[in-house]
Amino acid sequence: MLNYSTVFKLDYDVDSLLKWRTVIMEHQDPKHSEWILEHLDLNAMTIDQMPFKIMPDELYEDVAKAVAPINIIKDEHCCSIERLKPNTRVELHIDHSMNFTAGPLVRKTNVLFNLSDRPCHIIHEEESENKSFSKGEILILNVTKSHGADNSDCDEWIDLFGLNLRMTYSDTVEYFKTLL
Repeated sequence: MLNYSTVFKLDYDVDSLLKWRTVIMEHQDPKHSEWILEHLDLNAMTIDQMPFKIMPDELYEDVAKAVAPINIIKDEHCCSIERLKPNTRVELHIDHSMNFTAGPLVRKTNVLFNLSDRPCHIIHEEESENKSFSKGEILILNVTKSHGADNSDCDEWIDLFGLNLRMTYSDTVEYFKTLL
């Protein structure tokens, strides 16, 4: 099995995920601020991450329907909106160095849903492992391995919805094989 990323075709509700993009990006809850990255603005991308357990019920239910048949565990999983800025490149990095290693935001694997009309290009240290994925596809990304993204040839933002199921990369890939 490849250790970097895997693309699967999956029928998910893009419109529902887009509807909630702004809510997720602007959510603020002082009681839980230690677990919310309300808005992380990096050189080439933005990340807004939220645990499902603090989401409004309507948002949680809509997101769970939009990504069905994926089983979302409200008390355990979290989601993110990740936006690649136009004409930029996210340099190779490992998420552990971004301090997502403790609490509910721990990340071993990220399941990314492309919400844009343009393909998203994920890059890896091993160039032969680079992947592109489009709307209607998901990319399972091993964030413990060096990865980045290349949006340098695009004048538009690329919007991604991310799921953190708190599983290893290989467990996540095997789980998705049971769904397809």
